[in-house]
Order: sequence, then structure tokens, then C-alpha cells
Amino acid sequence: VLDTKTLEFRPGNDKELFFQTKLAFEYSEDTTCPKFSTWLEWAVGADKVVIVQAFCRAVLTGYTTGEKFLHLIGAGGSGKSTLQQVLIALAGFSGTHTSDLETIETNRFEAHSLIGKRLLLLTDEASFSKRLDTLKKLTSASDTLRAERKYGTQVINFKPELLVSIASNEHISSSDISSGLERRRLTIMMNNVVAPSNRRNLISVYPDRVEGELAEELPNIAAWCLDMSFDQMRDTLANPVK
Repeated sequence: VLDTKTLEFRPGNDKELFFQTKLAFEYSEDTTCPKFSTWLEWAVGADKVVIVQAFCRAVLTGYTTGEKFLHLIGAGGSGKSTLQQVLIALAGFSGTHTSDLETIETNRFEAHSLIGKRLLLLTDEASFSKRLDTLKKLTSASDTLRAERKYGTQVINFKPELLVSIASNEHISSSDISSGLERRRLTIMMNNVVAPSNRRNLISVYPDRVEGELAEELPNIAAWCLDMSFDQMRDTLANPVK
């Protein structure tokens, strides 16, 4: 088992070790991923690559105490879905849950679906007229959520241990203007748009396979994530703009 802080392997027969997800690619120490690196710099800009790397490392290693969520903003064809598919690959398909703000904030059964997940994707978001209390709790290192199973009688409180990525075409307007949520947002503007006739399948993650041009580089992308030290990841997430 790889210790993601020391990057050293130790025996995996410890009964205390328990894995809920399996990644769909092999381990590699080779950090060379030219296709992904070229695409990422084009999509988010050279100055934002380090923020994406830090967030990707957090997803890969399960670091949730940074209290940050990633907000991707751009028109259709700007690469938001591609980057979120990379995040799915790093979290594992079974470790990812996809939803939307309306459901997360208003459906009392939705929180149960987040138990044991490493990544929550909120896609195609726009304006939201209500408070974002659940999103605040999901991005807090200390808050708990109430989970109720549909058609069940048991209600539990659990501490979410996941990261959140939101994708939207524009900034999300909400009635919740508290600074507590805004300070947790990592905003990435994706202003370059690929014409529909030139769009390609860069990566698509399925339960049993990964397809697309970037699929072969996933072991290297994971190594690129781990090439950032734990301290650098923590400091980048805490102070994304220096």
C-alpha cells in the first residue's frame, strides 16, 4: 500500500486498511503526461495549473481538511467535463457521486448517497435562490450531515469525507452571500472553447473501463499529482492566490 504522505510502500495485509474504491489504472512513478499537460495549460491557463494539481492530489489521496471546493466556469466545449472526468478517474467511479445543487440542498434523502464517497460532482449549475447550507457542511472539516434512507426508518449523522467540484457556464448567483462559502471556493475560468466540429473524446470514465485519448496517461497523471508534496498541496489550497 502506498503511503501518500511519504510515497513509500508498506505491507497491505493490515486489517486496519480498508479500501472502498478501486482505480482503473496501474501505479507509475513516471510523471510525464504530455497530452494532459498541454491540454490543461490550454484549458485553464498556465497560472492555474498548480491549483488544479493541488486539487487533483487532494482527490487522489482523500485530503478533505483543506475546506475547499473547485468551481469550473466556462461555456460548453471549454473542457469542464473533461477535467471532471479526470477527477472521477482519480477518485474512482464507485467513489464518485453526481448530483446538482437543487437536489443536494432540498432532497432529504440525497445525503445518504454521499456516505463513503470521495468526490461529489455538481454539473450544469446556474442560479440558485436558496441558501447553500449543505454545500457549506460538505466543504467543512468539522460539520456533520443528517442522512436518511428512502423507505427506511434509520436516520444517522455522518461526517462527509469528500471533495466537491462544481461546473457551470457562468458564476452561480445565490441568496447565500456569506463569506464562509466564498472563502472555500477555488474558481477556475475556462475561456477557451473548442468548436463542435473539432471536439474529441479526451476521457470518459465508466464502471469497468476508461476511454479517450488521455486514458493511457492516467498512471502518469496520478504520478504528476503525487509529485506535488503534501505541504505544497496544503499551502496551495489554503492560499491559491499569492
